[in-house]
Amino acid sequence: MIQYILTISLLIMSVVNWGMLTKNVDDNETIEQAIDRIVGEHNDNEDAHLGTGQSLQSHKASEIIDHLARSVYQDKFAYDRFLIKTNWETIDAWYHDTLTNIHSPGFLELDAGAVNSFHGYLLASGGELWEYSAYTSRHPYFLTNLLTYDNTHQTFYFGMIGEEHDSGFGFKIVDSSLYAVYYTTGNVEHTSLISGVTITNLHRYSCNIDADENLNFYVDDVLKYTILPSGLLDPGLFASFILLTSTPYSRYVFIRDMVFESDY
Repeated sequence: MIQYILTISLLIMSVVNWGMLTKNVDDNETIEQAIDRIVGEHNDNEDAHLGTGQSLQSHKASEIIDHLARSVYQDKFAYDRFLIKTNWETIDAWYHDTLTNIHSPGFLELDAGAVNSFHGYLLASGGELWEYSAYTSRHPYFLTNLLTYDNTHQTFYFGMIGEEHDSGFGFKIVDSSLYAVYYTTGNVEHTSLISGVTITNLHRYSCNIDADENLNFYVDDVLKYTILPSGLLDPGLFASFILLTSTPYSRYVFIRDMVFESDY
């Protein structure tokens, strides 16, 4: 009888387990210890919560990351960058033609026509400091929001492009067509057509050289063209807007802002 009861007890113990956990007769780990072990393994997993819809993945992908007001302090910022940002509070210290003007709060007007020899321009002030910062080896980044008023009889260069539009890189508009443009040894111009962009609408244009030395061109934050160039020429300017026309009638560009950033 004792042997029979013992057999039943062992059978029950081997079948009925808490949470369907397996259990060896020589395993002394308690349920609490098992929970601590599993939680520890989870905490040590660097990929935890990165799955689609999980908390860390959602935090990283959020358009706006919310924090308590006044919770970010100066020591959290990296002061290892050269950064210029303007909404055209002034155009002092920029080279520009006589017709270039602040059209309205937050918009600059570039004008090309017979009055200014068909050539409107706005260029970053020269000097060794600016040229040094715009070196392609310093991974420069350029961004602007703008639109053209017309889509005929115009050629418009903007980005980090030399004054004679024969060095650097950026964007080029010919009539209504948009191109990525860059210049290599011998002042050779290279272009790639970017389709599907209505230039008379306001768009955000940006270009940069990334850590892998790729040259990237974006419209509204969508990558449109990328290339690993050889012999890319330094622009000597960290920002330039150059509008040309062959007609005596004026052509206009409205520029909302400009951002330039590079390594020191």
